[in-house]
Amino acid sequence: MIHAPRLFLPILVGLLLLPAASCTRGAHPASDATVTDPESVPDDLHIVFGRGGNGAARMNGWSFRANGEALQWEGLAPEQNQQAEGQIAPDTLRALWGAVQEAAFFSWSQQEMGAPSWFITVTANGESHRVIWVRPLGQPADTTAAWEQLYTQLRTTAIQTFGERPGM
Repeated sequence: MIHAPRLFLPILVGLLLLPAASCTRGAHPASDATVTDPESVPDDLHIVFGRGGNGAARMNGWSFRANGEALQWEGLAPEQNQQAEGQIAPDTLRALWGAVQEAAFFSWSQQEMGAPSWFITVTANGESHRVIWVRPLGQPADTTAAWEQLYTQLRTTAIQTFGERPGM
């Protein structure tokens, strides 16, 4: 005869511990697919960053591609109404890819919705990841947040390379 309480307790403890063992809060190690040599930019690298919700639900931002192409866009969705702005130098693109990797971007779990909101989407090595966050109206950027630091680096690259753009 099987004694139920003796089997029940180990099963119950195992079930209670399973979620704790399989989760960590906030950050996860980057997958092998996203960790590469920073000197080598993935062929499918595509960085999209911008902001939205600034009146009339408009969004604006920039896209940087693996071949160095830089596009500015504005519309109701990311990358709508793209305008080619020129090329990003290979060294600059490698530095941006290195910053994405160093920041462990693909491990971030920031998904805060609201208006206005800022976002970064990176596609590399067949994997795509997006973070989105809100800044309270009238408040400066939280310069300690990793996503704000990366966004600032991306935006600064666009401004230094192509000049200041209205709304960005």
